[in-house]
Amino acid sequence: MALKARAPGVGENKRLKFLAYGVAGVGKSYCALQFPKPYYIDTERGVENEQYQELLKKAGGAYFFTNDSDELIAEVRSLMSTPHDYRTLVIDSITEIYDDLLDASYTKIGTTDFNKHRTEPDIKIKHLLRLCVRLDMNVVLISHSKAKWKNSTGSNGKMVLSSDGETWDCLKGLDYKLDLVVEVSKRGHDRVASVVKTRESGFQDGEIFSWDYSTFAEKYGSDNFERDSVSVALASDKQVAMIESLFKECGVSDSAIVKFLNKHNADNLSEIPREIADKAIEHYQGVKKGAA
Repeated sequence: MALKARAPGVGENKRLKFLAYGVAGVGKSYCALQFPKPYYIDTERGVENEQYQELLKKAGGAYFFTNDSDELIAEVRSLMSTPHDYRTLVIDSITEIYDDLLDASYTKIGTTDFNKHRTEPDIKIKHLLRLCVRLDMNVVLISHSKAKWKNSTGSNGKMVLSSDGETWDCLKGLDYKLDLVVEVSKRGHDRVASVVKTRESGFQDGEIFSWDYSTFAEKYGSDNFERDSVSVALASDKQVAMIESLFKECGVSDSAIVKFLNKHNADNLSEIPREIADKAIEHYQGVKKGAA
């Protein structure tokens, strides 16, 4: 059997996926609206501010308001599969979406015991993240901040919780699939970003830099930010129905279906690329024919 690995390339059509968090009023949105041709998904109606409208217009962007997670996921799917000239997806804020999911989950199950109310919201946000990773656009996730706590020894020798700065107010582990996480703050009249996590060579752990698009582009490389987006056709309803039928007729197990979806970073068959759907249909038609 042939080996599947390939020699590493440089860049390989990389798109930056990053998170910016901070307290209200530090300019998180202001910088994000300066990225090239932003498609701004506004969950808090902040873009109704006249200053934001002007920034969006100057950057050649557009905005869409929703605080419904299903509508948000559907819109990201559309950005993935529909030809367009937008280059940066901004979700502002992801905290608002997550909080609404938590509220709905708590109302549904009526308890926060063992963080059970977080299960469904966490699944939904992870679904959104998988789509953002696949999307051929720069992705900027904006989050509120919240206090971070750690265990420490008190004066009486007992373990107590103590403040350990700030962190993002959303899914724990949100940074796992992201390339860069920064905390935005004010220093006098200046807005700065502190690097909390990075996989990018242009940004160093703990580094503090000016929070503006020109500095960001210089550090990351403006060519990577400004190239056109490439859409990917997703499986049609007809293809999905055919695959589901073939899975059933061929006796494909649930675990095998999950493995197939995970391989293509999809949560359901409608999110797999159309060419992958064609190959799956061809493969399982062969399996069905061989079993006949």
